[in-house]
Amino acid sequence: MQLPDIEIYVKSTTPDLIEDWLDDRFDSLELLNKEGRTHQYNVGWQGMNIPVMVVVRAAGRAFTSIWFNSAETPWETDIECARDAFEFFNTEIRCNGTFWQEEEAADNEWWQITHQGEGVISWQE
Repeated sequence: MQLPDIEIYVKSTTPDLIEDWLDDRFDSLELLNKEGRTHQYNVGWQGMNIPVMVVVRAAGRAFTSIWFNSAETPWETDIECARDAFEFFNTEIRCNGTFWQEEEAADNEWWQITHQGEGVISWQE
């Protein structure tokens, strides 16, 4: 099931590394705006433009949010994207799991990928 958007949280990374990852995964990368902790991009993939917003330290001081505002991405789920990001960044990644129904999702339950494995965690900032 293709989700309407994809969002992951990457621990202890930099905008430069995120740009390297985006540039490696997509046909094109364009920085549209950089204001404070927020960086807005357009990435090209299979002839489509996908808006991407990166917010440094979006969750506490450690995690940076990467949000793809499109259903058209190389990944069908947040978890697929998180697994790909883990391989590139080699650091902890968190995201929403695809197995939840919105009305059933607990606000603090997340999917976590680390060197020890992956699974559901309770994430409270």
